[in-house]
Amino acid sequence: MSVLYSLSIAAQDRGGDKLVATVFTIGDSTMANKDTEGGKQERGWGMMLQEFFNPQYVMIDNHAVNGRSSLSFINEGRWDRVLKLLHPGDYVVIQFGHNDEKPQPDRHTEPGSSFDANLERFVNETRQHGGIPILMNAVVRRNFAETYDSLIDTHGLYRVVPRQVAERLHVPFVDANRITHDLEQSLGREGSKRLHMWFQPGEHPSEPNGKQDNTHYNIYGARTVAHLLADAICKEVPVLKPYRTNNAAASTKQAVPTALFDNPDTIIVDGRGGGQFRTIAEAIEVCRAFMDYHKVIYVKKGTYKEKLVIPEWLQHIEICGENKEETIITFDDHANIPSAETGLPMGTFRTYTLKIEGNDITLKNLTVQNNAPRLGQAVALHTEGDRLVFINCRFVGHQDTVYTGLPHTRLYFENCYICGTTDFIFGAATAWFEGCTIESLSNSYITAASTPTDQPFGYIFNDCRLVASEGVDKVYLGRPWRDYGYTLFMHCDLGKHIRPEGWHHWQKERELTARYMEYENYGEGADTRRRVTWSRQLTSKVAKKITLERVFSVNSLWKPKDTMMR
Repeated sequence: MSVLYSLSIAAQDRGGDKLVATVFTIGDSTMANKDTEGGKQERGWGMMLQEFFNPQYVMIDNHAVNGRSSLSFINEGRWDRVLKLLHPGDYVVIQFGHNDEKPQPDRHTEPGSSFDANLERFVNETRQHGGIPILMNAVVRRNFAETYDSLIDTHGLYRVVPRQVAERLHVPFVDANRITHDLEQSLGREGSKRLHMWFQPGEHPSEPNGKQDNTHYNIYGARTVAHLLADAICKEVPVLKPYRTNNAAASTKQAVPTALFDNPDTIIVDGRGGGQFRTIAEAIEVCRAFMDYHKVIYVKKGTYKEKLVIPEWLQHIEICGENKEETIITFDDHANIPSAETGLPMGTFRTYTLKIEGNDITLKNLTVQNNAPRLGQAVALHTEGDRLVFINCRFVGHQDTVYTGLPHTRLYFENCYICGTTDFIFGAATAWFEGCTIESLSNSYITAASTPTDQPFGYIFNDCRLVASEGVDKVYLGRPWRDYGYTLFMHCDLGKHIRPEGWHHWQKERELTARYMEYENYGEGADTRRRVTWSRQLTSKVAKKITLERVFSVNSLWKPKDTMMR
């Protein structure tokens, strides 16, 4: 049966115009999926391969595992599991060698005998199940000669045997060893370190003591190698080329294919491997600076332990979760963790899970959480950009959950849930909260506005619901973090946990400048008869002038609803 005919049969079996084939990958740690929690940087090239094939038509299913040889992969039953998943027309990319060289008897194979036999078994059994095998040899190690700038081979006959088996059995062959040799050699002794897990002490928080690994790839290296090997696969198996996400065949000099994503197409993130990226950070990384179009990063359900920054040069990005309860971005820094650089506590403003520096950013259907223990301030969301929109999101933490950082920036929250203990909504921005649920987890303060004197609006809560955890019954609406703090609750349901006085001055003199107001609230905590005398109850005439359009037109005209309609 020809490759083309097999593919057409598979397409018919799977719905015609959607999934055409699955490409299974089997091999060792240079290909394998890696733990990305806590910002870990190591990646196998197989993790990155999906971003070079359209997942609607070609799905990558990576079964490579750290430390496995062709022998141990079979003996542990991993090959049998792949065979059970294999459909006619699927592909199997086979790449072993690194661990077949090792002396341990549970891993070692011999070129010319057992190594050949295992590769032949993979090929023959793939074909027996209607699949199409693709053989690769091992990628090179970064092993430069001491006295001159040339790579020295470490694989010997293990590099040669896959080609020989491919020729004997008429199997597509990709010379991954030659491809990665040329890449590393072109970058040179120093430049090639950029591909690998080479970090100076303190250079990256995931490797505080530094690391020098000449075999395994970092994010940049894995993506570079996957890019090159995707091109090579399509060259050997041309029927896959229409499903390559960059059929222009990018230059081997272009390590990170950002041009591939320079369009309004949606990027899919799936921590389980069903998207173009496994982490949100990787998806953010390929977005073009100062985009003039709307770009969606769609995040599949899962828990993503990542400390994220959307930098100031990114704009018009929407990060949309599949489900706000089950699509969770989480990290666990708190203010009293010692800094790797100084040994001193890191402080509040470095504890964020997600920091947004760019303008015109939207979040939808996500949970952003700081999961640190209650040992200090711990920010979940830190904003510095202007015209930010948050729809149907959850912001979960304890003290200082949401930090609205910069003055004269504008934020809009709709149908969001925010919880915390003390000052869990704080900062200088102008922020409108529409139809949100605000939950107090302890007897303390909800807001701590630091609105500057020249900024006419700070926090406005409209049609929101204030609730509390069991046993919480003495909560202030807010206290001014700085002079002239502005907070207004209007048309809100105030639970019985709200203290009769409503507000706290923080420092006595701030009673003279604090702009604390209420209008037509209801619920057991809305009785204003015992409110502090320095807060205000607005008249209907004044309240009618406080509209979205007016609040968000201070610096320039901005209508959040226009953003939400995109």
